[in-house]
Amino acid sequence: MKYISGILILLAATAVFAAYPDEYPLYLRMLGFTKSEIHDLQYGDTVFHPLKQARPGEYGVSAARVFDVPGYFIRDYYSYIENFRSLQNFQMVGKFGDPPNLQDLGPLFLDEVELNELTACKQQCGLNLTNEEIAGMRTDVNLQQYFRNIMLNRLIAYKTKSDHSKNYLEDFDHLHAYFPDVLEYLAKYPASRNVHVPEFFFWMKEKIGGKQVIEIRHVYSERIGDDFVVVNNLVYSNHILMESASVLHLISYVDRGFPRTLLVYYGRNYVDPETGKAAGQDKRIFAAFEVAGKELEKRYLSSAFPHFPYGLITTDQR
Repeated sequence: MKYISGILILLAATAVFAAYPDEYPLYLRMLGFTKSEIHDLQYGDTVFHPLKQARPGEYGVSAARVFDVPGYFIRDYYSYIENFRSLQNFQMVGKFGDPPNLQDLGPLFLDEVELNELTACKQQCGLNLTNEEIAGMRTDVNLQQYFRNIMLNRLIAYKTKSDHSKNYLEDFDHLHAYFPDVLEYLAKYPASRNVHVPEFFFWMKEKIGGKQVIEIRHVYSERIGDDFVVVNNLVYSNHILMESASVLHLISYVDRGFPRTLLVYYGRNYVDPETGKAAGQDKRIFAAFEVAGKELEKRYLSSAFPHFPYGLITTDQR
């Protein structure tokens, strides 16, 4: 019976995004949205829910809103790392080349507090470093450059590792139900690499629980019918952030003479409960979601409609 139910869910998934609002509840209800909330999305409301049944140190949100832009435009918008500023509160950011090299990490700078934390690892380490990485910190080593080497080696190890099956995305139930290919891509990475799946890696520094956290992230997107799924997965964090991933699902909305996209965001983070605090993150992400939406619509209208706000003559119908 359980097997039959699973088949029915997957069969429904092929049609669930074909029209709105009657076919959406199956998918959106999995993310905690009520029927009335799903219905009210058509009026421009933003629906937002904190993660329920979280383990200690874990927090996350699900959010949804309809934007008057096509799905490809949102996907392309987030192919530029600077645009993640609205969803992630970073202070520094840089994109890795293919292949990655130390020059990609040139703008990364450790402040005095971060250098002291690194130096302390010679005695008692509170950072996410291996014994080999700690042993390499000689008294004469340039810690700025040494840490950049650690970051580069962590990324290279991730890109060459043959088994990513035990990743944080495996906890995302809606991906198992509706987007198993998205999970398979990461689980079998790098063997699964495909020229038709856009991806990139970037490093960033953001503030979590009052502390600066340096991270490496892997972003990739897949097209599923007329929709897009964009994944942002944590590769490495120097401390506090143990696991982190988010998924943007861009659903082609009803055609009313102009493009519309239902953007569904689901993100989860696991912070070390001993040293980190997640307080205030949910509210920040909600506010960022609103800002990102307004920015998307503004950019799309200003580029696709040259006579905006009058005339609205489209020039881009990809």
